[in-house]
Amino acid sequence: MALTTAQLQEAGAVAVQYINDSIPDLLQQLNALYKKMYERRKYVPGAATYLQFPVAYAENQAQGAISGDGSDLISLNQNQMLTFAQLQWKYYYTNVSISVQDLTQGGDSDDEIKSLIKAKIAQGKNSFVRLMSADLFGSAATNAKKLDGFGDIFGASGTAYAGLNNTDVANWFPLSDSTTQAINFASINSMFQQLKIRAGQYPTDGLDSTMKLDYMVSNWFVMNQYMASEQIKQRYIDPTKLESGFDGIRFNGADWYSDANAPGTADGSTADNKLYILSSNSMYWFYRYGFEKPCPMSTSGVVPNSPLEYNVGYSAWNIACSDRRVNGYMSTLKS
Repeated sequence: MALTTAQLQEAGAVAVQYINDSIPDLLQQLNALYKKMYERRKYVPGAATYLQFPVAYAENQAQGAISGDGSDLISLNQNQMLTFAQLQWKYYYTNVSISVQDLTQGGDSDDEIKSLIKAKIAQGKNSFVRLMSADLFGSAATNAKKLDGFGDIFGASGTAYAGLNNTDVANWFPLSDSTTQAINFASINSMFQQLKIRAGQYPTDGLDSTMKLDYMVSNWFVMNQYMASEQIKQRYIDPTKLESGFDGIRFNGADWYSDANAPGTADGSTADNKLYILSSNSMYWFYRYGFEKPCPMSTSGVVPNSPLEYNVGYSAWNIACSDRRVNGYMSTLKS
């Protein structure tokens, strides 16, 4: 059977006497949000129909000042202070298939020939990371099968997130700025300081949910414009560097990074570039299967009527924001 051009190219990429141990991935992209959300991953044990978490949304009405002389009546009435947010599980898969031709031509000696099988599996993992990195910024409103991403967490007023609407729960909405276009310290700091008073309380509460603005994400254009605006002022701050190698800016104590998937045209004339200011303690990547917990249905095998071996992995997860109001975004940045 004659080989196709694509098959010859793939085989030729590995079927040589010597190959460098490192295989460059020509598709890799900076994914700072994925890194942060990966750090916020949380395993959900046991069976669960939905992802459900409590939300403290109302003040206690049974409190107040009294005279102390016994003339005032205090309230012993029950009043609702908690409700719950609810999200669905989202399911993903990734598959890498190997043919008998791959096995024959790829070889099995790491010292002499880089295995095509290992290269394909590694590329499959990287490709899946890129898919998830993009979906973190997306919306289930566009595709119900995908994550309830930042498009939903930072959705418009009057649009429900996790079953709750800010028209019913007044504080269930992030701080938003849809008018500012200037990318400079003054405009961003105004947003930051407004948002800062929503996060942090002394003393810490019994729910252990103290929030702090600590993470900012935008596309490269917004970060570049901000750096340019600060250059003339000679107000450089040494960039921080995370273990994975992301370079960023320190802004009022928060780490700011660019992400290849962050929304925005980045052409200098369209006012649609976004900057997210986050309290990362309010963000979670809940998972039942995935990461350190393989799904029992993840499997490998040989297709009965074809010389192909498949390696399929399944995930069950979703990201969630437990407190939208301590996060904010600017959506019309331009220059």
